[in-house]
Amino acid sequence: MAVADYRQARDWHAGRCAVCGRAGARLVDDHCHATGLLRGWLCSGCNGQEGKNPLSLYSAYRYRPPAVLLRWAIPYGDPRREGAQPLPWIVATYGERPREPRAAAEYLARVAMSALRRQTE
Repeated sequence: MAVADYRQARDWHAGRCAVCGRAGARLVDDHCHATGLLRGWLCSGCNGQEGKNPLSLYSAYRYRPPAVLLRWAIPYGDPRREGAQPLPWIVATYGERPREPRAAAEYLARVAMSALRRQTE
């Protein structure tokens, strides 16, 4: 993945948090721990709450983040390197993470929707 792809994805947020929409806050990379893919950029307040509120606005963000909506997914970490890797059970269940951004976004969506189904069963 090129550094330009990372910058283009970040620029799409226009300096706003993907959850609360607050502008001017310092944004941090938010990623899916299961897949190792970036979901979007959040203010530190939303990033701190995102994993603690399973049935809320954060839940909607988790299952339909900018990466899925815009059909791009970028490995978390240094954009010039491989980035974070998916958890072994994710690879066993869903296969290797695709390298192409659109396919990686679909992979992220499948994992997220599966987690949502498990929560509602």
